[in-house]
Amino acid sequence: MSGYSATYGYDAKDERVAWVDSTEPGIHYTLRGLSNEILREVHELSGVWTWRKDYIFAGTTHIATVDSSGLTHVHKDHLGSTRVITNASGAKLSEHRYWPFGEEMTVTSSSERMRFAGHERDSQTSLDYMHARYYAPFGGRFLSVDPGRDFDPSHPQTWNLYAYVRNNPVTMTDPAGREVYLYNRPVQDFPLARHVFLVVRLTGENKKLFGNRAVKGEFLIVSGMPGVSPGVKGQALVRWYTDSLESATHRIVIQPRSQSRQQFEKNVLEAFGKYQNDQHYNAQDVGGKNSNSLISGILDAAGAKEAKPSSSELEGWVPGWNDPVKLPDVTKNDGTEEEMKELVKITSEYPPNQPE
Repeated sequence: MSGYSATYGYDAKDERVAWVDSTEPGIHYTLRGLSNEILREVHELSGVWTWRKDYIFAGTTHIATVDSSGLTHVHKDHLGSTRVITNASGAKLSEHRYWPFGEEMTVTSSSERMRFAGHERDSQTSLDYMHARYYAPFGGRFLSVDPGRDFDPSHPQTWNLYAYVRNNPVTMTDPAGREVYLYNRPVQDFPLARHVFLVVRLTGENKKLFGNRAVKGEFLIVSGMPGVSPGVKGQALVRWYTDSLESATHRIVIQPRSQSRQQFEKNVLEAFGKYQNDQHYNAQDVGGKNSNSLISGILDAAGAKEAKPSSSELEGWVPGWNDPVKLPDVTKNDGTEEEMKELVKITSEYPPNQPE
């Protein structure tokens, strides 16, 4: 918009939390959840705070918004894009139609911020805030390069660091511009407790090596569970690969500042490989390690200790998170060819992931 100006504020994790613009005096603040989703918008002017809007989520999916005019329900498509907005009575208030790369076909007067693929659209600039980068739907390109440098010689589009989802926006989305996620679900036989596992979105050489073991050829699940292990009497804490993305109710993006996307993927997988099922902790021991201890230890060994959320930042009670399994630091090891072959072998020890 001609004459429009804005200044944005970010927290220590580079997440946008505030802005000042030329349309209204004062500071706009966003309060965010553990997955960096907006939960509330407030405004401050001369020490006076005003509530503006609340966003309601089911897991990681935005389903409703509450502001001074009341409650509105948000209806999504397969990409998570907002398509229809209805009021509390079910009457349609607005409809949103998008061109493939996210630009709206017709201008609407809707005040709903969450638009294409569930991302925040800044109404004055028509840019989408996608956490790691800003995206211009009217051009189908990001405004800055891919911070992960996700090069894959077998996919020429990966060399275009400004491209959105490798120019395939009809079936793919870019939730945060990063590729390792910490998922959370209730424990099946004890729902008061939570079980966490990692999902690695494989890229580049990692995808070539491990893609045949991944859900949809893309997502490799890293998890642990009690189970029978060679050389151990009874049950032991073992590596596992069959947690389901559909069972997860909460997601947090993990990305250390000091590592590229592919480096961190490899480090997570290598740390996972360092854990020996038959040399560590008996899951039946009182106070013994559990699956959450394993994931916590993997992140420490992969160089994500500073990026790892605290137990209070996780959803619910996550026993074992503060008692990580001790694994060797893998960040200083580039991984020899033999070690990478061993990693590939490890991911073939158990049945493939459950279909999504």
